[in-house]
Amino acid sequence: MKFTTINKTHFYQLINEFRQIQADFLEVFGVDDIFSNSKIYEIIIANELDHDLIAGHSGSKDAKNEDGGEYEYKHYKETSSNHSWTFNDYTDSTISNLGLAEGVVFAHIDDTVFPALLDWYILVNGKICSLYLKQRTDDLLARKPKGKPNARRMINISAKQIENDLKLQKTKILVPKTNGKYDIWLQKLYNLNAELEKCTNVTNLLTSNKIWEVLVAVELNHNVNSEQGGRGRFSRCF
Repeated sequence: MKFTTINKTHFYQLINEFRQIQADFLEVFGVDDIFSNSKIYEIIIANELDHDLIAGHSGSKDAKNEDGGEYEYKHYKETSSNHSWTFNDYTDSTISNLGLAEGVVFAHIDDTVFPALLDWYILVNGKICSLYLKQRTDDLLARKPKGKPNARRMINISAKQIENDLKLQKTKILVPKTNGKYDIWLQKLYNLNAELEKCTNVTNLLTSNKIWEVLVAVELNHNVNSEQGGRGRFSRCF
């Protein structure tokens, strides 16, 4: 792996531009921290579905429609090794609270193109989703796959399961929106992201928490490895 010498002056200029976008986004939409935990995908989904993002805090849903109905978003990426939606560390309360939502959007993100697109999704009524997950998790706990309890309280749901069990179909998006309420902001982020990736030689900065690794690495005169694989295969920085 070849070491890239980062132009720190240019790098911190770009970071300040990111911070300004965050500050402006917060002022206009009341939403903070748009660079963590793949938040970019929530913005893409909300933009395509004409939803308003909800300021994040513990227990809040992700977005709402014009009538105030709230939605939970779950997504997975085409390049992901796990083509299903994961509920990690769920509790009975987590599943029960889904019943209060207008709906749960199970979204597929095509990240084989740039910028990434929401190309299809399945919308499940909140109450139906809550009851379905309760049944599925109770079954999982009772069966103890591989002879072990589901200690992590994690469950994966696939599109095929939702389609077969709930008799629902995918909604395909053939032509992505170009005039959504977040389109201008997404374009700003995409353009700035392209500059930052060129500056650091690190890809996928907006689609993970990698941007924070880059911040630390640049300060320490390290490089972040863009080719990180499974655990133990590659180091994060060098």
